[in-house]
Formats: sequence, structure tokens, C-alpha cells
Amino acid sequence: MPSREIIANSFEYMVNARCAEALVCISNYDKITPGMLMTSLRLNIPTIFVSGGPMEAGKIKWKNQDLIVDLVDAMVAATSENNSEEEVAEMEHAYLSYM
Repeated sequence: MPSREIIANSFEYMVNARCAEALVCISNYDKITPGMLMTSLRLNIPTIFVSGGPMEAGKIKWKNQDLIVDLVDAMVAATSENNSEEEVAEMEHAYLSYM
């Protein structure tokens, strides 16, 4: 995937710029982790991978309901005429306070 390749290239540039002799990688996103793996294989340096834990993004408590919201849902809510700016701001606040 192009995004993983871009992440791997960016990570490789940063590691080379710092002249690192080893890496400790902490990630848990489906594109970041493979990008870091690709970089560590390219550079052939000792690397430790630590899981950042489960990624449960998108779960919020809003208007006394537990909702699962992804980026598309948030964009639709923000552009919908049924939701005011205050409600969208409340949704953003609920998401940030849940994390």
C-alpha cells in the first residue's frame, strides 16, 4: 500500500538522520506498524516492538448513549443540517473525553 511505503520511508529518514543504532517502536495502528517493520528490516538494526495496546477508537458516550463513531460518521454529523455546531462540538468533546 502506498501509505505504508510513505510511512516506512519517513520513518527510515528520521532514523537515519538521528544515526540510531537500535530502535524501540511503540505502535498499534494498521499502517504504522507495518511501516515500522519495513523500516527495521531495511536498516537491519536491532529493534524491539512494543504493542501500544488495543485500538478502540470511535467509542463515545453522547446524549446518554454509547455510540461507535468513525471518521465518516463524524463528517456526516458535522455537515448535517440536523445537528447544530454546539452538538458537533459536544460530540467532539465526548470523543476526546472518552479517550
